[in-house]
Amino acid sequence: MKKTGFILMLLVACSLASTASALEVIAEARIESATGEPVQEELRFWSQGYEGIVLNVQNGKEDGSSRVSSAVVSLNGVKVLSPADFNQKVSGLQRSIAPHDQENLLTVNLRSNPGGFLFVQMMGEPTLNLPPDPGSAGDESIEGVDVNENGVRDDIERWIGLNYRNSEKTRMALTQAYYPIQNLMVHAKEGDRDSVYNDMDSYHRATECLY
Repeated sequence: MKKTGFILMLLVACSLASTASALEVIAEARIESATGEPVQEELRFWSQGYEGIVLNVQNGKEDGSSRVSSAVVSLNGVKVLSPADFNQKVSGLQRSIAPHDQENLLTVNLRSNPGGFLFVQMMGEPTLNLPPDPGSAGDESIEGVDVNENGVRDDIERWIGLNYRNSEKTRMALTQAYYPIQNLMVHAKEGDRDSVYNDMDSYHRATECLY
């Protein structure tokens, strides 16, 4: 019975770790009191294309210095964190939030001695089914890394998805325009002139769709 309970605890812990690692930073900012006077800053962000969005706030440095004892954090005019949530013993805070699908406004007001700061992050799990970042392996060849074998380099697919997550039409048009560009580079490397000309024609048609 004890062994079963221990295994269940491990499964829950692994599940939570997997969920946390799936979160991506949507927007972030460091709000610092340079003079000790009250500071107010605004952070605008779009939440479309994400789910399970959380507000993550780091209070000062990891060693406990530069912490803030009083702050108010509001989302679209609704208070999320109040002065009662902050003191010198609070290293960080996290809250689940429900932003609008369109543009959102996060407002941070803080009072602190000079040097005190908050590092604020909006994080969420992307709903777009994007491949993992290939890292340096994606730069080793023109073809790059394509783990889902859809004909698009993973780094390009991620760039399109993350920069145009609010428009499926734009993502589709950019992807369509990318295919002939990659084929052109590959065929040029192979010295296949006829295929290069065909790739150029395909690219021109794709850009018409994009515009």
